[in-house]
Formats: sequence, structure tokens, C-alpha cells
Amino acid sequence: MSIKQARIEGGRTFREQWGTSLLVILLACAGVVAATVAVFGLGGLIVEGPLFVGVYYVYYQAVQGNKMDWKDIFHGFKTNFGEIVLGTLIKAAFFIGILIVAVNLAILFGALAALVPVLGIILIFLVYVAAIVAVIIFGLYLSAVEYILMREPDAKGWEAVKKSKRIMTGNTGRYFGFCLSFIGWFILTSIFFPLAIYTFPYFYMSKQYFIGAIYDEAERRANEPVQNAPADAPVKYCKHCGSPLPMEAAFCSKCGGAQYEAPAAPETTAAEAEAEEVNEVKETVSEKVEEVKEAGSEAVEEIKEKTEE
Repeated sequence: MSIKQARIEGGRTFREQWGTSLLVILLACAGVVAATVAVFGLGGLIVEGPLFVGVYYVYYQAVQGNKMDWKDIFHGFKTNFGEIVLGTLIKAAFFIGILIVAVNLAILFGALAALVPVLGIILIFLVYVAAIVAVIIFGLYLSAVEYILMREPDAKGWEAVKKSKRIMTGNTGRYFGFCLSFIGWFILTSIFFPLAIYTFPYFYMSKQYFIGAIYDEAERRANEPVQNAPADAPVKYCKHCGSPLPMEAAFCSKCGGAQYEAPAAPETTAAEAEAEEVNEVKETVSEKVEEVKEAGSEAVEEIKEKTEE
């Protein structure tokens, strides 16, 4: 699904049930804030996953053409709660780890800045730029974790993280473009906050379509039958490494070795062999005759020399 299609479908579905779409977003955000305040930050990490899995579940009902029920926001607390929390905690751990590394490097380079101010400032700047880039990259790859946990009620938390990375590989650029397509709405919302009642439901409903299309495509490919050669298909083996090959293969797919032999020299017929022997005899006789002539010439010369003496 293209970005434009996702936005069109998301906007249409969101406007059809605008009240419930907005309510579940408000409930999820309020729940995370309340839990964060109540349990010193850890509460927000625990309830964020189940609440937003619930948001995806409510929106998924709308995508399927069903009427949304705001009570379904608690779906993540009733179904696979432990694994949902584990998956979102693993996802958060990547970002917390990046933050810890960036802060420690900034402190280290801050001490260096006292000695070499310009170099220290440049290094601190590069650390924060690298941290922002790393957060964006990890965010893109792990953006489907909650959606996967919603679609697969029995999924393990770590498996959802790995699957998100797998299905988003090759789609991170498209998803980044999808998020950028809402940048205008986010800027307007930061200036005039009441627009959030339209921007965030619109964004999450469109994301439901976009991530859902990526997920469905990945599932379709995973379930496609593998086209294997028939069990009784004739095979041959590589002359060099022994790997099995189709009979028509000219080169080995593993070692690259050629499977054909250089054509042998054509066999000579009996007549041709006899003619070759006759020629060899003639050449031998001619050589002997030449040797005799040379020997006779030498003997004549010696006789002449002795006669003259």
C-alpha cells in the first residue's frame, strides 16, 4: 500500500468513527501519564505496551469494517499481558541504552572540553547527532512491535521484536516517508495544540493501514509454497565439490566449477594410421640416405687429401 492510499483510507475510516478514535487515544495517553507519575516512570513503561496494543486492536476493528468499542482498549491487559509488557520493555531498552551511552560520552567529552574547548564541543555535538540517528533507525525497525503483539495473541515479546525488525527491513525508508508526510500536521499541532484531536487519531488510523499492509505482505510471502524440484528429478553431482546439480547444469552453483569436459581429439581411422606409419618409414629412410651420402662425401674428401700428399 502506498503512503497516499494509507492516508486516504486512514482519514476516511477515522472520520467515520471520529469520537471513538479520539477517545481511545486520549485514554491511552492519560493512562501512560498517570502510571508514570504513580510509579516513578516505571509504571508508564509497564502500561504503555498493553494500552497501545489496545489502541491498535480498537482501530483494527474499524479497518475490518466493524464498529469500534472504546472498552477494547483494555484488550492488551486481558490477552497475553506479560509478553506484551516484555516486548515493549525490550523495545524501550534499545532507546534507554542509546541514551545512557550518549550521556556518558557527553560527560567524557565535557571533561575534554575543559582542556580543548573547540574539540570537546564538536565531539559532544557528534555524539548527540549519532544518538538521534540511532534512535530514528531503531524506531523505524521496531515500529511494528505493538501491531504484531495485537495481531498475534500468543506471540512472545522477544519474538515480536525480532519479527518487527524482519518485516520492516526493506520498508524503513517507506515508513520514514509515511511519518514525514504528517510533518505539516505535527508542526501545526505544536503551534495550535487543540489540533491534536484530529492529528493523532488521523495519524494512528493511517499507520494502522500502512503497517498492516506491510505485515500482511510479509505473512503472504512466508506462507507461499516453496517451489522444490520433484523428488524423483534426475540429478548429477559436481565433478569438483560433489554438490547435487540438475542434469542440465553447465556450472556448479556452489563452487562454480565447469561440468563439461574439453572435447577429445578425434580418433584416427586404420587407413590414416597406416598412412602415418608409411610416412614415418619414408622419413626414416630419407634420413639414413642423407647420412650415407654425408659419410661417402667425407670419405672421398679424405682420399683426395691423402692422394695429394
